[in-house]
Amino acid sequence: KMSARALPLVLAASLATALLPAPFCGRAPLPGRRGHAIAGQPSSPAPTELEFAIPKPLGLQLEERAEGVFVSLVFEESNAERAGVRRGDRVVATSASVGDAMWEKRSISGVMAAIQTRVDGQVRLRVQRSSSARRRRAWELPLRRSFDVTLSKPLGLALAQRSAANATGEEEERWVEVEAVEAGGSAEASGLVCSGDSVVATS
Repeated sequence: KMSARALPLVLAASLATALLPAPFCGRAPLPGRRGHAIAGQPSSPAPTELEFAIPKPLGLQLEERAEGVFVSLVFEESNAERAGVRRGDRVVATSASVGDAMWEKRSISGVMAAIQTRVDGQVRLRVQRSSSARRRRAWELPLRRSFDVTLSKPLGLALAQRSAANATGEEEERWVEVEAVEAGGSAEASGLVCSGDSVVATS
């Protein structure tokens, strides 16, 4: 019989946590998590600036963060994929409604307005792309595997809700992510829960 103070969780480990060195969050890596990969995050060189001309529909999703507007998803066989846009690109400017002018953008609403009002249907995006030397954030990467863990209170978890917008600017995806594993909680004691894991299900 399960204790009233026990809470089963199903979590998904991302590729980012799968590549972290052992020990991480006070635990040895789970099976399939390699401990020899990234030993630390190298300093990031200046991002590369690129410009793409993409016919509508673009076929991508955008996400607004404190740092700006980022491409959160590029659909397979889409115009954006064929043009060379990648997930994680930061959109810094778009074409005007007509003509060759480029306008800086800092919000999803601004980018979407530029896409929707482009008269000739050929949208130009100027993006910044970080070097591959920078390790991507956990929520930017696909899920690698899921696992179960039963925790007792206090859990010692800081959770955050994440969301991503689609190409029309509407919120399409939401998920809960472990933002931090706090000292003294059952999550830390379990040796299984890691910052960046996504909570898939609970009891």
